[in-house]
Amino acid sequence: MIHSHRIRAAFLVIPVAATWSAAAIAATPTFSLEAAAINGQPLPGGNAASVTAAPGDVITARIYVRDFSPNSERLRAYQAEMDVAGFSTGSAGIIQPVDFEAAKAEQLENKDNAFIDDQDPMYVHHGLRTIPLTDTRNAPGYRWLTVLLDPTTAPVHPQDGTKFYCGTVRLQVSADAAGTFTLRFVEDPQVTGLLNEENRQIAPIDYEPLTVAVGEGVAHPRVALIDPPDGAIDARAIGVNGDRGWTRLVFDAVSGTSDIPAGEFALADGTDTTPKPGDVRVAGTRITVRLDQAIAVGRWTHITFRPTGQSFRIGRLVGDVTGDGQANRADLFALLDAMSASAPPPLYRTDINADGLLDAADINALIDLVAPGSKQPAEARRIR
Repeated sequence: MIHSHRIRAAFLVIPVAATWSAAAIAATPTFSLEAAAINGQPLPGGNAASVTAAPGDVITARIYVRDFSPNSERLRAYQAEMDVAGFSTGSAGIIQPVDFEAAKAEQLENKDNAFIDDQDPMYVHHGLRTIPLTDTRNAPGYRWLTVLLDPTTAPVHPQDGTKFYCGTVRLQVSADAAGTFTLRFVEDPQVTGLLNEENRQIAPIDYEPLTVAVGEGVAHPRVALIDPPDGAIDARAIGVNGDRGWTRLVFDAVSGTSDIPAGEFALADGTDTTPKPGDVRVAGTRITVRLDQAIAVGRWTHITFRPTGQSFRIGRLVGDVTGDGQANRADLFALLDAMSASAPPPLYRTDINADGLLDAADINALIDLVAPGSKQPAEARRIR
């Protein structure tokens, strides 16, 4: 089943006693590719073999296998490879793994977008000693495979249609995509197939593709935090004008922007006084969220957009010019560089005394914070 004899020889299996009648009608072993989420938001009805999506969406798809013991075989190994021909089966554009072209061009592994979660409780070899591999560098359409180290532990399937997890892929719908795409595996048991404990093919095998209909009218919410940007740290002290820091969040929404209540945004900073979202205003693709108070000094504030599960974070640490989560002498050098730069960093990183200017007064304020003998305790110079 696999591309090399060495891999084939290594394939192993898991033992579990058969609990069904030998006379029962055996189902055909089947691989399926199913959508689980779009833009990080789980599909309301659960996994699906057919979904609708919009240009630019990211689909999280999961690979499953079921009924792999038609003759009481024990599953020692599996391999599944995506068929690149399916990436361009729509009327325009493509659907393919996120960063697929870049990873292929540079011969890089793409483990963030194609992987096996061997901790998944429905993983077909869960709890067993395996070699789980995801090949995103050599296989044309990405390949997933697992080999058991001890064939005597290979599992047997009760032929009841239960689906066992084999891998995950994140698929990007291109901005110009249109029509209906059929994403499938290479339908060859030597490429997408199963091996029993004796390293023999479990056959025949069925394959079920994922169908994606792409349309402009589809709205799966996706947002990007742009002001302040995701990961930003406010280095300013409480301002002379009473400014207490960030009390407003601005998102850029790709789709699904209308009628978003404040409850769709959740904030947490590890305290009992986390800011709460108040007024939410939508203007075109911009979503502005007003907070009832400024974010806490010395802490990360985590923001979650509930419809998609997207998460962002912003922080506040006085004197952290570099944005590395610490206020120290490195920030003093960074501030000196900023003062002579033709394009200095934003004021939230450099206006230490919060008077609206980047000048020598900020150098003096930072020296008071980070110089030896500073009155600022060490624990106050690190973000939590």
